[in-house]
Amino acid sequence: MKQTLRHRLTEASVSTLAPAENGYRYYWDDKVIGFGLRVTANNVRSYVVRYRRYGRQYIKTIGRAGIIKLSRARALAKAALDQNAARNAAHTLELNTNADIITMKDLSGRHIGQVYDIVRPATLRLYRLLWRHIISVLGHRRVDSLVPADAVELRRALSGKRVTYNRCITLIVSAARACGLWKSDHPFRGVHRFPEKQKQRVLTKSQNAALFHAVSSIKSRGRPEGRYADMILLLMLTGMRRDEWRLARWDYVDWEYSILSLPQTKTGGQTIYLAEFAMQILRTRHRAAHQPKRGYIFPSPRDGRKPTCWSHRAWNTIRRSAGLNNLRVHDLRHTAGSYAHTTAGLSQRQVANFLGHKKMETSERYIHDEDKRGAANAAARAVAADWGEFDG
Repeated sequence: MKQTLRHRLTEASVSTLAPAENGYRYYWDDKVIGFGLRVTANNVRSYVVRYRRYGRQYIKTIGRAGIIKLSRARALAKAALDQNAARNAAHTLELNTNADIITMKDLSGRHIGQVYDIVRPATLRLYRLLWRHIISVLGHRRVDSLVPADAVELRRALSGKRVTYNRCITLIVSAARACGLWKSDHPFRGVHRFPEKQKQRVLTKSQNAALFHAVSSIKSRGRPEGRYADMILLLMLTGMRRDEWRLARWDYVDWEYSILSLPQTKTGGQTIYLAEFAMQILRTRHRAAHQPKRGYIFPSPRDGRKPTCWSHRAWNTIRRSAGLNNLRVHDLRHTAGSYAHTTAGLSQRQVANFLGHKKMETSERYIHDEDKRGAANAAARAVAADWGEFDG
């Protein structure tokens, strides 16, 4: 049980003040507001300092009475209080220009409004989902009073969702900075985040061949899953992302130069140099579709004006047929990149260009178009080397 009293602390009184009956008792100094003596039921006497940071109260132990002198403890407490007052003043100045942002719920609305026309729809949906988690726990909290303990409260609420918790903390910090808050320091600096294991799998040569033969077999037998066969082969050959092919259109294809120009990807607009193997697949599909000039390369079977939906059921059938029950679609991208480097002998810069990684944009000027086309062909040949005779 905590008991609080006001007292004039002296060297003589510090050792004679009565201990708590149970729990601990505070004797607060009347000279330095916030400085005091804590005495436990076991008669342990310690000097402490009490202060508020970002709207919450903290009590910090300075040292054990008898080991540290009262005058020294009082001076340390005063220095700590002055330092905390300066930090709070600086924090208040940062918030003055954003006084209309009161609660975390207000911050979420401001952030969504800022990114609404900038990010992709899938990213916007993710932001809204994360904000729902955040608001359910911290929606009522003032932005200027957040403390590390709030991160602990959020972590408890998201028990079992470690990655979601990490993303929520990152979103709060980035949103506050985007709105002009927390320009330098912030209360979530140094809070615990869960380690994340990157899920990455690269197919072996035998697995690569098994997947190709499973896809080809399902396609040749006219199975419903066969309509995804060409898309999977193109994913394997090009290392592109699933939705980049799913949403690709015929008017993106430059048949003369074997180029696919994507107006919008995860990293912005992108030009894909297609290997001859990939072009064979596209030419066959183009002829089968009566050589359309527009429309989706993979249209919906119900409404040709819309792109096909990805079928997890079809993917499960295909990967089980290949004996690869745990294979993810994104693993095909990892495989293409790995084969491009280890088998085709491409440099890391060329592999990054082949996969369209945004962080390697600064090296674009060092790679000529012919180099890009050669990299695409070399990577595709490395992947298709395990397939035997391939005719598209």
